[in-house]
Amino acid sequence: MSRSVHSNNKIENNVHNRINSFSGVLLTSGFMLVFLGTLLFLFALYPKYYILLTREDALFESLTAVFYFAAGIIFLFRGILLFKRKRRIQQSLFPLLFGLLFLFIFFEETSWCSRIFNFSSPEIIKQINEQQEINLHNLKLFSGKHSMFSFKRYFNPNTILSMLGLFLGALLPLFAFFAVRVRKIANKIHFPVIPVAFIPIFVFGFFYAFILSRLFGENTHHEIKEFMFAFGFFLFSLSFLFNKINLPGEK
Repeated sequence: MSRSVHSNNKIENNVHNRINSFSGVLLTSGFMLVFLGTLLFLFALYPKYYILLTREDALFESLTAVFYFAAGIIFLFRGILLFKRKRRIQQSLFPLLFGLLFLFIFFEETSWCSRIFNFSSPEIIKQINEQQEINLHNLKLFSGKHSMFSFKRYFNPNTILSMLGLFLGALLPLFAFFAVRVRKIANKIHFPVIPVAFIPIFVFGFFYAFILSRLFGENTHHEIKEFMFAFGFFLFSLSFLFNKINLPGEK
């Protein structure tokens, strides 16, 4: 083995150990506290600028779309490479599904690119969509503007995204980290698991939006949660792309 290859493997191992360690969790938590603390400072003293950053089609929503698009492309790219190399769908199935999922969320975030290319929605879409846009998550079917016991209030795209983010970004990584059996099952079915160092991104993002929306009733706080989920999934895709140890079964 050449010296350069040995050096690259050593760097990969160090990165893998850091993002799958308690010290990595502490480091990410520190960054999240600084980031969210800055946002709270802005919200408390300069709410006008905070809203400018977090409203629809502003900075954070645009970055959310970019991160989901990048994560989707990366997972599809890696999944296709795995299939070409192994010729076995088992090892590439979940990466491909992740890629399709993240691209689907990207298209939903951009109203299937109508916001990017600035084309209007058909009249039939306007009649059934809360925001008159070409997407599924704003359909009147999913509107939560009902009583607190309404089924639609809890079974809506925002709730589903929160549950998905907390499961993939927090619960599953914790179980895989502490429970050997869960980790073995994930390895056996070639299911990529988010490194534990990224857990704070999802947890802090969820509770930031949950607490502030309950206290102040500002819907723009949810844009921060969606941004942090997208950023976490983007980092997940990068770790899957570059970290060979993060690819179960690949030799």
